[in-house]
Amino acid sequence: MTQYVLNRLIKVVAMMSVLFSVHGMAQEPLQAKTVQVESEVILFSAEWCGYCKKAKQFLNENDIKFTELDLDKSDDNIDRFEAAGGEGIPYLVVGEQKLAGFDKKDYVKVFRL
Repeated sequence: MTQYVLNRLIKVVAMMSVLFSVHGMAQEPLQAKTVQVESEVILFSAEWCGYCKKAKQFLNENDIKFTELDLDKSDDNIDRFEAAGGEGIPYLVVGEQKLAGFDKKDYVKVFRL
């Protein structure tokens, strides 16, 4: 068996395992996926902001480590927000990538989930 065929077979078995797990047929639970992010992740937010809560929930559910900077708690946080080009909250900064607001599809793209 060639290495290519063997690798394809392994992928098919892995996909079947996931499929059966989704339908409750697997014997072992799936392990949580930890997202590896090479850049610092900063989330500018405010406690009263509903979309900020959704952004934090998304990051926490996907085990993405991030630094939250609440704009209502520090003038330094506001200065950093403005220096980063912030235009609204939540404002996510991942390396050179910046996202204003929260849209799950955009977050999925940024973190390649």
